[in-house]
Amino acid sequence: MRKLVLLSPLLVITVISLINTPASKTNNQLPTQPSEKNSGVIKGIVTTNEGESVSKARVYVWLPTGNWLTRQIGATADDFGGFSLSNLPDGEYAVRAFKEEDGYPDLTFYFYSAAYDAVKWPRVTVTNGNTVQDVVVHVPSPKCGRLLINVIDAKTNKMIRDAEVSLTHEGKPKTLLRSGATKMDGSFNLLVPPAVPIDLKVSALGYRDWYYKTDGSKGEPKPLLLASDTTKELNISLQPQR
Repeated sequence: MRKLVLLSPLLVITVISLINTPASKTNNQLPTQPSEKNSGVIKGIVTTNEGESVSKARVYVWLPTGNWLTRQIGATADDFGGFSLSNLPDGEYAVRAFKEEDGYPDLTFYFYSAAYDAVKWPRVTVTNGNTVQDVVVHVPSPKCGRLLINVIDAKTNKMIRDAEVSLTHEGKPKTLLRSGATKMDGSFNLLVPPAVPIDLKVSALGYRDWYYKTDGSKGEPKPLLLASDTTKELNISLQPQR
């Protein structure tokens, strides 16, 4: 025998009231979801000053913080120079590009930026995680010259693998660029700003320092000067200190 369950009138009214409550009223009581952070995007193309696209260029953004610029996210351009930088927090960015293998230097280093101080990078503002498109970034122009250096022991004619090259603009020590140790084959492949006199020194532990001289003599060191898109090769013999 089934039992009948009687609901009180007050309970029935409460249930009906909840069922008929508009969804908008219920949702208004929930906290608003904040917009996603780090969701901004910058899209564009890398070109030369003449408007030619630069494939496989390295692109990155700098976030201005006070008087300094902080290097942020980077990407590699496609075969047509197109690039997309994503996951960017809101802020103002300077967009830069370089391609060292083609002679366009990375102006992160003062040795290069001091020679290309006229270069103007596009400034882009990301707000509310939006996408900024059609940004055109020019690589530094004109191209650098290229310096190829091989370093050997003057007595054994063997490659020296722990040598280092130091480059500065003539008379400007603050522009110092150190190459780091040689490659496994004892060589260096360095970009040199065009038409800028450069002081060049090669050093290695246990050897006498070597300074560039235009005529290869034992006279006073002379600055190195390279034209744009040219290559100079130096074969350097270091004298052991003992």
